Amino acid sequence: MKKRGIYTIARIGVFKDNPLAHAKPDLAVKTTGGAVWLDNENLAWVDPAKKEVRDCNIAVAEETALPGFDEIQFDCARFQDAAGRAYSVQNNEENTANVCFSPWLNAFWDYALDRRYFRRQQVQAQISAAGQFGCAGWMLWNPQNIYSLNDLKKCNCR
Repeated sequence: MKKRGIYTIARIGVFKDNPLAHAKPDLAVKTTGGAVWLDNENLAWVDPAKKEVRDCNIAVAEETALPGFDEIQFDCARFQDAAGRAYSVQNNEENTANVCFSPWLNAFWDYALDRRYFRRQQVQAQISAAGQFGCAGWMLWNPQNIYSLNDLKKCNCR
């Protein structure tokens, strides 16, 4: 692909890790009662605060990069915000690392959640929010790879 000028990105799901959570329940996000917490897809997540979890994700990324991907994208890199779950540390500003990141912004019809369309106004609002939050940049995402330059025209995004 590189010979054809294609920029390659490997996507790795990091904290939504059902196999690791079940293989090592001590690394899983727990319910407030202490059981392995499951999301609405009946999948377990691992606790982002656990160093062993982060080290595992870094090792997977390093191995994934060996074939020569231009970029590694960490997907599901967040604390799950659903009710009824507990982490090994509190999810608060004090325990949040000062991290620079570039979010993926929606540029498509949200068919899975609230079914709204992301047109110019919505795309620009996301870009503006990313800038206000101090993101290092952003990327638009549309699963059909259909983008509109009109969404970006006259965007006062930072």
